[in-house]
Amino acid sequence: MTTTTPKRVLEEWLAAQANEQVGRERGKILDRAARLLDPQSTHDARTYPWLDTQASDIVRLREVYTEDYHFKPRTVRHQIQTVRSYLTRLHEAGLLPLERLTKIRKVRGSGGEALGYAGRRLEPEEIARVMSVHPDTPRKRFLRAAFFFLVTTGVRVSELLSLKRE
Repeated sequence: MTTTTPKRVLEEWLAAQANEQVGRERGKILDRAARLLDPQSTHDARTYPWLDTQASDIVRLREVYTEDYHFKPRTVRHQIQTVRSYLTRLHEAGLLPLERLTKIRKVRGSGGEALGYAGRRLEPEEIARVMSVHPDTPRKRFLRAAFFFLVTTGVRVSELLSLKRE
């Protein structure tokens, strides 16, 4: 009988990715996250004790990616989703308790995170300005409806513009 370890779960998860290149990229993301979570460690993601990961670690990762690395919000989401996906695999293998995984999944960013153009967040003043526009023309009605769609779904502006508008 083989023992299930985080390293084995990781190897199987990386091998199950869409292709080998995606697996390598996700492995690098986890290696970087492991070093950010424990800078004193000389280990890589394959030996990092992911079983101790807490919700506060995800918050710290998000802050480092945003403030120190200046990643765009979309990139930050991808990095965090990769970590969460691996932690989900650890839970499925019986190595990470569900209550901890649930807290990790519930970690959100700061309030008012409506996505704006070019991947930035809309400022409260911008939201107030759009809300104060009286929709008296078809164009203004479309813009107001598009704004509500952006705010409620979190879709990016580029994604919204690619939709059919009839």
